[in-house]
Amino acid sequence: MNDDLKQRTTALVKTLVVFGLAYPLTNAYTHALMSHTPTAVGTVASRYDVVPFVAWTIVPYSLSFVLFVLSFYVVSSAMLSRLLHRLVLGTLVACLCFYAYPLVFACDRPVMSEQWRWAYELLSLVDKPYNQLPSLHACYALLFGVSLWHVVQGRWRGLYRVGLSLICVAIAGATLFTWQHHVADVVAGLALAVVVLVAERWLHDLPYITGRAMMKFITLGVLWFWGGRSCLSW
Repeated sequence: MNDDLKQRTTALVKTLVVFGLAYPLTNAYTHALMSHTPTAVGTVASRYDVVPFVAWTIVPYSLSFVLFVLSFYVVSSAMLSRLLHRLVLGTLVACLCFYAYPLVFACDRPVMSEQWRWAYELLSLVDKPYNQLPSLHACYALLFGVSLWHVVQGRWRGLYRVGLSLICVAIAGATLFTWQHHVADVVAGLALAVVVLVAERWLHDLPYITGRAMMKFITLGVLWFWGGRSCLSW
């Protein structure tokens, strides 16, 4: 493995570790809260406020997982650390919101055909109907769009950017039609992405060592706080 590939894989693994620690913990916390104190878990909308369920939109919804991995191998070397910081910051802030305001989707999905049922059963193993506001899918979609915007240059740049924009919009929109999120969740996710981009830009402008130290401090501090509070709650 050459140095560049090793660096990219390391950045991906770091991001996945943060996500793998924080996101499942908030899911488990809200699930436990639902079991013991259902009234402590709210919703941001009623079942009458959801859009129609469209089973096949799990396909664009799943593209977020593809972009999550692929983005680390296509961005420039200069953008690599910025991508890592953006995704980590988005994940940490969102998970703090999930902890502070535990929410569940307003209603259960309707019965669907066997053609799509297996996909939603697989989704339910990793993504419960909790962790609602803000939508991390929507947040990630905007962060991917900004981070990957300059990957292709030259004559194909325009076509590439149109395609990238459509994919990111499809990912964010699919969260509604798969009944993973409400409109308010998506709006909050996009707002979070904007905040993350501003914060990451500020960190990027700091001296290199200071910026890295602050990111490590923020990450470890939030994970320590969240892990400790979760253990006490259980």
